Amino acid sequence: MKVVHINFFGENKSLLVKKVNPGRPTVIFFHGFPDDKYVWKDIEASIDEGMNLVAIDLNDLNPEDLLESKMFILHLLKDIGLNICNGLYFVGHDIGGPIMSVLSPFFCHDLKGMIFLNSMDLNTYRKNIIGSQLLKSWYAFAFQVPLSRWFLKKDLKSIKGIFKKIVKEHNGEVSFKTIDYYKFYMNRLLKLEIPIASSVPKLLIISKDDRFLKVPYKNMLSEKTEISVIRGGHWDVFNKDNIAVQLLNSKISEWEESTLKEKEFEYAAF
Repeated sequence: MKVVHINFFGENKSLLVKKVNPGRPTVIFFHGFPDDKYVWKDIEASIDEGMNLVAIDLNDLNPEDLLESKMFILHLLKDIGLNICNGLYFVGHDIGGPIMSVLSPFFCHDLKGMIFLNSMDLNTYRKNIIGSQLLKSWYAFAFQVPLSRWFLKKDLKSIKGIFKKIVKEHNGEVSFKTIDYYKFYMNRLLKLEIPIASSVPKLLIISKDDRFLKVPYKNMLSEKTEISVIRGGHWDVFNKDNIAVQLLNSKISEWEESTLKEKEFEYAAF
């Protein structure tokens, strides 16, 4: 993917783009904490070559104004010459999963599927936020304290060094800008109703050795949700030719075939 710069209402934004065919669907990647868009660069070669790829920075979205976030995505797609009507797939890691699940109702007519890499949609998080999941998600609660968010941002150099020593399996860029998204995450998690595009199929790909996520029970998944449990840790899903990427390719191909069959059936009926 190549770095592309766009102007969004007077602000310069950058994203990673691999444009193969404007007539094909587009996969939009949502990174997690403490990453940025560059965490996706190593798995690009393993993604199906028939897909357009776009990786964005969560920091360019506005968690307090989801409509503005929708407009940003529509703007960038138009600016780089990709048509949303050809279909979208969302792929999210870590907190990128809840963010894309909340955005999903805005794109439900064009969204063909969502894949969560060591992540869950908000409704599934809520159903599983009990017992050991609370212990694994301690950071989500700790980051609600303004002082902890301030501390992370105040001395980035020292914090990055500490993080690298503690989380040795993390090989990507480190950016703590997404820390504020945990406030957004918790506020949405505690609401009684969370609007999610329930008609959109979802796949959870969860590493069984993930230190930050408990594998949910199948009977506690959201509507139209499948789960695949693989070996590895939280960031192992980004390794080239990883089983997670193979599952991603396989599932998107399956969804594409299903869409084609539906169109053929509708055409035959007409």
